[in-house]
Amino acid sequence: MSQTNRRHVKTRPGGTRVTLGAASHVGLRRSTNQDAYCVLAGEELPPGIDGLAAVADGMGGHRGGEVASSLAIHELLDRVTRHEPTGTARAHSFALGPHVEAVNGEVYQAAMTPDLRGMGTTLTAAALIGGALELAHVGDSRAYLLRDRAIRRLTRDHSWVEEQVAAGLLTRTEAEGHPGRNMLTRALGISQRVEVDGVTLEVQPHDILLLCSDGLHSLVGDDEIARVLTLQEPQRACETLIERANARGGSDNITAVVLRVDKLPKPGQSPGDAAVVDGAGHTGAGKGLLSRVIGRKRS
Repeated sequence: MSQTNRRHVKTRPGGTRVTLGAASHVGLRRSTNQDAYCVLAGEELPPGIDGLAAVADGMGGHRGGEVASSLAIHELLDRVTRHEPTGTARAHSFALGPHVEAVNGEVYQAAMTPDLRGMGTTLTAAALIGGALELAHVGDSRAYLLRDRAIRRLTRDHSWVEEQVAAGLLTRTEAEGHPGRNMLTRALGISQRVEVDGVTLEVQPHDILLLCSDGLHSLVGDDEIARVLTLQEPQRACETLIERANARGGSDNITAVVLRVDKLPKPGQSPGDAAVVDGAGHTGAGKGLLSRVIGRKRS
């Protein structure tokens, strides 16, 4: 269900330690896969950035959605990996928002091609920078944070239904089964400019971040997601969540990416010395395990 590159490399002492997981599936009712994702850590990222994760869920007829999500992920990767850090990581010299705004422009330009006209994509991305998490979000893919067994949603869906709930015109229960729940009010590639939601928060050891497409969160509730993330290692948790969404109909493509913070750098130490752990417990440094996973859900 996911691509995994397993290597055992000596861990750099005292550095940031993260465990990554990623899995995706076409679902049971779709013939094509319009989700894309990535997870990186180590030397494939600029100094000061310890981890990067992103999920994109494409929209558009024919092959448009597939192209939009893949383009968004690859453009984000290209821009982040070419980023030249300034200052210190704890001064938040890096922000994802401007990168996502630039990605929007690339997707918008690509959508000018006749057979791709009207395509777009969600994009929810997170960067771990020392003791902080930078989040950028457009669309209805989601980011969750699990801390001390309590789950918290970090993003707000940019959808018509979510706006109705916020306005008090629909209850949360009514929204879950509403026929318009997939109508987005914001996405990349639809116009030349897009408003990107940004969140910055301090992280703690054992925090677990989940990014997922709506094919997961529309079928598996927050409490159940929290239980799975609490009880299982990141890679297995991703696979279990997808299995449960498919068991309930698998009505859409399903993607889950997990980043667990195992240890933060000691005060005064460069946060760029990152070690990576995969679901099997192997450790790596630099271009280690899951240091580059760019995926499309399998049919």
